[in-house]
Amino acid sequence: MKALFYTREFPPYVYGGAGVHVEYLADELSKLMNLDVRCFGDQDSKSGNLSVKGFPFEDGVFKNSDDKLKSVFKTLSTCLEMNAEL
Repeated sequence: MKALFYTREFPPYVYGGAGVHVEYLADELSKLMNLDVRCFGDQDSKSGNLSVKGFPFEDGVFKNSDDKLKSVFKTLSTCLEMNAEL
């Protein structure tokens, strides 16, 4: 069996409680099965059953976008990249 996590926060980029929960859950679940984590950042590691792949959030494509929408567009773009990764 294999599981896949999508998350904004994963070590070393943990900003609050949600990231801490994902970190511990991934650690424990990877003891039982293969686990892939796709997250925001530059992580790229494999250790035992745990594979972590980060996707950059800062994309210059949206530099001229309205400031109110820039964060939404960058998040959407990063999530699309995560889902397109095979």
